Amino acid sequence: AYPKGEKTPTKISFFRGNAELMSILLKNLFGAYNPASQKAGTLRRLFLYAVFGAAGTALNVELFLLLAEKCGVHYLLANLIAWIFSVAFAFATNKSWVFGSSSWTLPTVAKEIAQFTLARIATCAFDMGYMALAVSVFGWNKAISKIIANAVVIAANYALSRLGIFKPSKY
Repeated sequence: AYPKGEKTPTKISFFRGNAELMSILLKNLFGAYNPASQKAGTLRRLFLYAVFGAAGTALNVELFLLLAEKCGVHYLLANLIAWIFSVAFAFATNKSWVFGSSSWTLPTVAKEIAQFTLARIATCAFDMGYMALAVSVFGWNKAISKIIANAVVIAANYALSRLGIFKPSKY
């Protein structure tokens, strides 16, 4: 037993220890905590997410610029069309290669599509709001504004996908 009235010895600070505990509890709540494979797949997952994220961002930005700059489509409509194509690409790559969700049963796929779409709608709302504010209100360059918006969207999408949309195969 520790002496009464004295500080309990520990190697982890109160805030860091509690933050790590909350992180583990939240991951466990969403079914994403597996201590045996937690570290092994992290670098691979981040690498694949970066590769496919870059490809999805390139698709999004290039399609946006093609529609908005070359075809004369209003920038918000061009942004929406580019978003739809990049979300379809992201679902396919994230499901199979990044997060390893290999179940193709109808209930699993339906749930993943619904969660993925809702998460992407939330980040699309940010993207659209940011673009409207940056271009229409502040008069910033469309391409630079789009790249900034995509950086935020990519980080948010990874977090949302990792926290519970895709469940890796158990086999």
